[in-house]
Order: sequence, then C-alpha cells, then structure tokens
Amino acid sequence: MRIPTIMLLLGCLLALGGCHIFGSREEKEPEYLWHKMDGLAGGKISTLALRNDETLVVGTDTAGMYMTQSLAGPLQKVNLRNSLSITGIREMMVRDTLFYLSTFIVNQLWSSADGKKWKFLLAKKDPMFNTWVTPEGDRIIGTWHGIYRQAGGSSDIEQITFLYTDYFAGLDGVTSFTQTSSGALFCGSHDGVYRSVDAGLSWKKVSHDIDKNKDDVMELYTDPDDRIYAQTFRGLYCSDDDGGSWEQIGKLGDVGSEAQFPGNGTVVVITGNMVWKASLADGDFRKIGPDQPSRYREMGAVKNGKIVVATDSSVFVGVPNPLYTESDL
Repeated sequence: MRIPTIMLLLGCLLALGGCHIFGSREEKEPEYLWHKMDGLAGGKISTLALRNDETLVVGTDTAGMYMTQSLAGPLQKVNLRNSLSITGIREMMVRDTLFYLSTFIVNQLWSSADGKKWKFLLAKKDPMFNTWVTPEGDRIIGTWHGIYRQAGGSSDIEQITFLYTDYFAGLDGVTSFTQTSSGALFCGSHDGVYRSVDAGLSWKKVSHDIDKNKDDVMELYTDPDDRIYAQTFRGLYCSDDDGGSWEQIGKLGDVGSEAQFPGNGTVVVITGNMVWKASLADGDFRKIGPDQPSRYREMGAVKNGKIVVATDSSVFVGVPNPLYTESDL
C-alpha cells in the first residue's frame, strides 16, 4: 500500500510543479497600450489631424469640430464660425505647425495655428484633399485632376491638370505631397507618384517601377537622407534617386486605407479594423492595434511614437508600452 501512496504523492508534486512552472510564464507585453478618448458627442468622424506637440483636431460631418492639446485629456467642442461649420469638414492635415482643412459642398480651404481660430484661405470648384507649402511659400493643393498652385505672395491660383479621374469610380486624385532637397516636388495619387521640377508648373509620372495594380498611393515621405517613401494600399516603396527608380521594401497583409510617416523611422498603416507598423529599414509590418469591430477610418501619428486612430464614432490613442521589448515579437 505504501508504494502506490508514495507514487500518488510524487505524481501530485510533479503536477503542482508543472503548474507552477508553466503558470509563472509571463505573457508577452503588447507593443502599444490603447485607450478610448472621451468627449466626442455626435456626428460621424470624417477626418483628424495630429501635430507633434500632441494637439489633436477631429472633424465630423455634421457635429463640427473637437480638439485637445493633450492625448491624455478628453476632446472638447470647438466653437466654429457658421460659414465653416455648416459646410462640413472633408480633410484635415498638418504642415509644419499649421493645421489646414478643406470643406464639403462649398470647397474651401482654411488654416489655423491652434485648432481653435480658423482663417479662410480660398474657395474653388473642385474638392481639395491635401496641401503642401514650399520653402518659397508656394501653396500646392491636391484635387481631382491634379493640383491648384498659388505662388507665394500672390492671390492668383492656377489649376494644373495631369490626372485622368473617373468621377463615378470615386477615385480621389492627389492625396499626398513631399519634397526633396533638390527642390523637386512629388505627389501621390490613385495613379502612382508624379514629380515636378519646375515648382509645380508641370508634372510627370515617375513610379513606373511600382506595379500599376498596386500604385494607389496613400502617403509620401522624405527622410533626412533624401530617400522618398511611398506607402500604397498594398506595399511600401522607396526611391533613393529623386524618384528615378523605386524598390518595394515591404508588403501589407491586408489592403490599407490610411498611412502616416511620423518622422521616427517608421510607417503606420490602418487596414479595416487593424493597425500596422513597420520600420523603414526593412518594411516588416506587424500588427500593433486593438482589433475593433468597427472599421478604422482615420489616423494620426507623431515622432514620440503615439498613434491616434478613429472609427466613425470613436477615437483611440495608442501609447508605446515601456515594458515591451523586441523579444516579445
């Protein structure tokens, strides 16, 4: 009787030891810690813009604008002028330290230094999706068929057409801009990357190395070494010869809808209900975001690594986890 009893006791001890060993195994730390922002009340989120000082401005289709100067704080309603609030907010962006926004119906462009007080800049026939200001003060504005160009110090605006757009297909024309130290301007579009070497007066397509079926560009970026990056719906491409040639350095596991280059050697992309991140060195995308039942619509990212994503009705903030290490991958 003693032997079975001893064996039973040993079995129990081994089982307890195994539970202790495996139970003490630490779970992998997530790369980002996410929380939902409070303060948003009503309206469908149409766009957002995030500045490196963490000032966040969120635009809605019918409920106006919200903002916060800290990603730890709640969003607060911005009191807008009637002429701005009734037209609806289409797109919002940051260039240097200024916020820019364009509106629906009456296609207007506005700017703001603080996200609260907005200055009217211009109104045009075609919708405006993005803007770029050159060191010379020229304003380049993306639209359906190409750009609007306003020379620095001038009130004259000229339209330069170089894209074919099928209105009924919902193609959105020029979506992004960047510039290199040579002075060359680049724009991303549903038809790849175009370059201008005459301050935006004429444009030629340069993304012939990018597969035509994958050249819908979401965002462009130039790093401190003058390498140009183009994030398309399906992959990350790089050019180190002023747009003359392009090489794919990363693939997405899903179709992207929005991308940001926060200026810290990474690119962040949203696809459906997931957030992805990759180093510009290898283009190896990994999932970092919370899996939401609602589709992500808009995104912002800043140099300190913080990320903001939005569904139709909610805003989420991702903060780098100090306990995360590369071994957690």
